[in-house]
Amino acid sequence: MSIGERIKERRVALRLTQAQLAGLANTSVTVICRIERDNRLPDVELLGRLAPALKTSAGWLLDGTENALPTSVDTSLAERVERLDRRLLQLENEMSAWQKVNLYLQSLIDRTLPGLR
Repeated sequence: MSIGERIKERRVALRLTQAQLAGLANTSVTVICRIERDNRLPDVELLGRLAPALKTSAGWLLDGTENALPTSVDTSLAERVERLDRRLLQLENEMSAWQKVNLYLQSLIDRTLPGLR
């Protein structure tokens, strides 16, 4: 099994998306995708960030000889990240709605009191 296959296997076992793993490892989704497809190897620095993000050792990612850590504890982290992602999207939508209200109110003020600004 390749490094990319082990990374993908571990990510899926933890129920993380590529975007979530990229965020945890401070890299891009493109990099994660390329590594998982074996189009790129992670450098030592990235490997050092991927291992804790995947709750395993760099040794296991490299050659699969060390045991990966259990996923049961990590599942709660993945669920929390997913909940936070949903909440962030909700807040962004609410912010967008308030921005529209603000623009509407500004246009009303401009039409009714043109010299105010």
